[in-house]
Amino acid sequence: MSDQLGAQAPRRPITLCCPDLRSGGIQRMTLLIAERLLERGHAVDLLLTETSGPMVPPSAGDIRTIPLPASSQIAARAAVIAADPKGLAVNLKPLVLPIKGFPSLRVLPALSRYFRIEQPCSVFAPSPDFIFSTSLARRLARSDVRLIASFRSHLSAGLASKNKLRGKSLVPALMRGLVDFAAIHAVSQAVVDDLAKLFALERENIQVVHSPTLSGNIAQRAAEVPDHPWFSPGRREPVAVAVGRISPQKDYATLFRALALARQSRPLRLVVVGDDGPVKTTERARQTTAGRVLELLQELDLSEAVDFLGYQPNPLSWVAHADLFVLSSRFEGLPNVVIEALACGQTVVATDAPGGTAEILRNGRHGYLVPVGDAAELAKALLKALDQPLDPALQKARAADFDWQTSLAAYERLLAPDHSER
Repeated sequence: MSDQLGAQAPRRPITLCCPDLRSGGIQRMTLLIAERLLERGHAVDLLLTETSGPMVPPSAGDIRTIPLPASSQIAARAAVIAADPKGLAVNLKPLVLPIKGFPSLRVLPALSRYFRIEQPCSVFAPSPDFIFSTSLARRLARSDVRLIASFRSHLSAGLASKNKLRGKSLVPALMRGLVDFAAIHAVSQAVVDDLAKLFALERENIQVVHSPTLSGNIAQRAAEVPDHPWFSPGRREPVAVAVGRISPQKDYATLFRALALARQSRPLRLVVVGDDGPVKTTERARQTTAGRVLELLQELDLSEAVDFLGYQPNPLSWVAHADLFVLSSRFEGLPNVVIEALACGQTVVATDAPGGTAEILRNGRHGYLVPVGDAAELAKALLKALDQPLDPALQKARAADFDWQTSLAAYERLLAPDHSER
């Protein structure tokens, strides 16, 4: 596997953008798509803005992982202006904000150089950040590359959760960039509805393809028993499991308040699977989302009732052997973890967040839905789920509706329409 740009004639790869190799939904989806494309004989490039994380790209086939070097903020500003001088007033707005919010802009010069040299046949941009930067890179490189804008979460709700300046800056920039794309993709009907309203688009011009989720031997992975005292045979206290990094979107604060309320009625513990690792107690860490979560746990006297497991190579084993699965998000797109929980036959408690959660759960037929940010209702649902678990067979049957092979075939048609049926 090479990680350097070639100097020979372009091989016209399919290019997948990815922020890093952490254990997030975008990362897992991108690597599954890469593996499918490789199996089908396509040349694939994986562009990374960071190389951190435990996940490993497919090693077989014609794939290159290419870390994009970051430029200075001054160079990034200059690249944005050069890419779109007529839109200078709009483009400058995101750049006066903390660059952390738009990390791929720091690699815009390298991304543009990649387009010029490698001349990919298509580029998959799986987040608003990458949609913005690849659109600008295309202009800067004067490239005719086919771009696919992939929206994987409810954009309006996501913008509303950020500060107003960033939201007002990003939306018009995306609206202007969307005209360049040959394909606009969404992971759920709820995301389609949001995009159509936000950008005044026709719904039929937005392609819906579910995320490829249930890959590998689900039954075998779910059967593996976690090595943890809370999951030992004959345990007395029930355990809930949540999966996802500690971030404002996942709203763990509401979940922990609900847990504290539920524990007033009966014992209940919670394990959190994610790549954040142990929550630190340093002064600097207290200023982060994870640090504030730790302080809240201490305030609620939950330190002994919640365990942060960090990255787990097989999260399905934890989901399958818990007493229930819970998702407390403020917004989503099509949460893979909910589909995985259904595939394990697990009872699901989730917030009815903007996005595809209710779509997966058929508006409550396959899970307990509660209002976003309502700790009291979430606590009631946790207790009800313990007393009235849902039929595992029906849960698994619903998960089967999200066939991962069908999704991967659809992604190939999206990325390589001239070759996907060969």
